[in-house]
This record gives sequence, structure tokens and C-alpha cells, in this order.
Amino acid sequence: MKITIFSFDLWGFNQKIAQELENLGHEVNYVNTCLIKYEYPNFGVRILNFFTKNILKINLKKRIQQQKIINRLTNAKNKSDITFMVNPGYFPDNYSLLARKYTDKLIAYNYDSLTRVPLPKDYNDLFDEIYCFDDEDVAKYPFKHTTNFNYISNIPIKLNSSPKYISFAIQSIDKERMYVLSRIADAFDSLNYSNYLFFIKDKPNSKVNKNIIFFNENKNLTEVEQFTKDSFILIDLIRENQSGLSFRFFEAMAYQKKIITTNKNVINYDFYDPQNILVINEDSIEIPADFLNTPYSPLDEKVFKKYTIQSWVKNIFNI
Repeated sequence: MKITIFSFDLWGFNQKIAQELENLGHEVNYVNTCLIKYEYPNFGVRILNFFTKNILKINLKKRIQQQKIINRLTNAKNKSDITFMVNPGYFPDNYSLLARKYTDKLIAYNYDSLTRVPLPKDYNDLFDEIYCFDDEDVAKYPFKHTTNFNYISNIPIKLNSSPKYISFAIQSIDKERMYVLSRIADAFDSLNYSNYLFFIKDKPNSKVNKNIIFFNENKNLTEVEQFTKDSFILIDLIRENQSGLSFRFFEAMAYQKKIITTNKNVINYDFYDPQNILVINEDSIEIPADFLNTPYSPLDEKVFKKYTIQSWVKNIFNI
């Protein structure tokens, strides 16, 4: 089949889907709008855009960039058999309309809640199937539920018997989650653990735990995977108005790592094990000694396989 993957793929998760489809022998048009940039050919064009943007209120740079994205979405000589759009609400509605025109089957995957990222108008008419990872949205709307996936390994990776860090966390700008992470750092400090590695993509903030590391440049999946391998516990902090499970759960699954989370919905999943997953109250954080001192409890093989990217791709694309 010919399959188009269309997304703003900042971390590279959706490229993993494209690679798995290619491994299965499918032709893939992977469109990552995060990588489609416009560079001024010369200084004169930059000046022209400055005047058109500020005087005529026309942003030539943005228009050209959008046209490059549209060209990638519609560049196929033949229609795609399937076009898979991740968080279509991130994009102008005309992208979904064009995708509909150039594909036989259009699938949406909302890797977010509708409160945070609404779907395009008339989404029921646009999309043949709509998948959603948010439990509350699936309960309200006729969407198909799916989780994220373990993109790392189709078998559990051997446990690291001597991890460098007691815990690892990485998160983007989010003031509320930043303060929760700071309180978790304080909890580790109170237990005399200082070998945790907590990253936040934001400007430094003097109001949080001094051991938190702030950064500006994006970290790629390879870096994140190495920190994950070197840690005993991963941290997952749920976003406001969201109930789905982040990729952190599936990374923890692949590397057989424990996880501390504020997402209470995880207790409803078949892989939940209180020996591996600690659900905390973000306002009163307690990390029991038993959780820190007991080893990871391996998952049942059937449950593990259910959440691999191999199983996920076969289910979503019906192959």
C-alpha cells in the first residue's frame, strides 16, 4: 500500500511508524512539518517580507512555507491508499481537506484531548476513522481508542542492574508541571537521593528545586533513550485536561523501568502493577521506601507484545 504519514513530529515518534510500515514493505510518504522550513534566498526577499508583513499584513514567508507543506502532502503521482494525520487540529483546516482529496482513506489520530487540540470542523465527514488516546474523549465521542506505543523493542530490554540515576524526567514548557516536578525533586532530596536527572525545556526559574536542569535546544530520541536506560525510575506528569497515557509509560515498558506518575487512569490498564507504577497526589508527594527498594516486576509476554509498535501498526492500518 501507499501510505502518507502527516504530522508535526518534534520528537520523531511518528517517523517510527513510517519506518515500521516501510519494514513491512509499504511505500511511505512521511511528511514532518516540523522539518519543513523556509529560508530567504537573499536579503532582498527578507526586506520584501518585512514590508508585506507589516504594511499589507501578508506574511510571504509563512505562505511559502505552507505551500511547501501542501506540495509534500499532495506530491504523489497517485492517491495514497491511506493518509494518517496526527493531531490534525494543529494545522489549517485546508490541509485536512486536501488530504481527503488525495487519499482513499483518511485516518485521524488525536494524540491529545479535544479540550487542548480540537479536531477540524466537520471531522465526521472528513475522516473515515478517528483514533484517540484520551480516555475521557473516547467515553464522550464515537472515536476508536488506542494508546501510544513501545517504539523501542519488541522484547523487553535486559534490566540495568546498576543505573546511574535514581530517576529521570524530561518535559516541555508547562508551569504547573514544572512545580510538581520540583516537589518530586524535593521528595528525593528528603530521602537523601541526589542522583536524579530532571530536565525542563524552559528558561531557568529560581523558584524550583536547584537541581532541575533547564535547556533550550531540542533533545533527540537517542539522547532521551540513553538517559532512560541509565535510570531506575521515569517520571510522567499528566497535562491539564488530558487523560491519555504518554509515551513515557511505553518507554518504561521497553526498558523495564519503574514509573512515578500523576495520571490516575493508568490503574485501569492491564499492564498496571503497583510494584512498577507509583501514582502520586501532586499536592502531597510521598515516595514509599518499598517502591524504591523493590525491583521491577517483568510484564507478561502477551501484555508486553500488545503495546509494541508492531502490534500498533497492524491494528491501526489493518495489515
